[in-house]
Amino acid sequence: MKHRPWLIGLIFTGSALAAVAQTTISSTTYGSSDNLTVSDSTITAGPNVTVSSGAVVNFRATTSITLSPGFTASSGSTFRAFIFVDSDSDGLPDSWELQYFGSTTGASAAANADGDGLTNLQEYLLGTNPNIANTNDASNTTNLKVHRP
Repeated sequence: MKHRPWLIGLIFTGSALAAVAQTTISSTTYGSSDNLTVSDSTITAGPNVTVSSGAVVNFRATTSITLSPGFTASSGSTFRAFIFVDSDSDGLPDSWELQYFGSTTGASAAANADGDGLTNLQEYLLGTNPNIANTNDASNTTNLKVHRP
């Protein structure tokens, strides 16, 4: 298998981010039972990072995602890298805020618009509608019930 380095990124002009958060993953193997999303401003995956067959791994960043030579996504795995615009730097993509709240400043990541116990950021990461409470009620198609210890 031939490995290629990839750099995916956006350059922002005008308003800069106040603080840049970064996640660096240096040596990790995501196994077949892993299904996770890594979200940060900048994500860097080192040469000893492997996404094994059956694993589902999503990287979501607002600035850049760097996959170093040696990063491996095995056959049968699902690896996705997303760069999104977040003009108000709240962790929620502008496109998502527009879809559910009508403006890019219409929601706070920490708010709970539908009162279901999940923040708007958690709703975004789970792929659920932040305006519909996620329970196991018959009227809700997501069938997600939140249990807290």
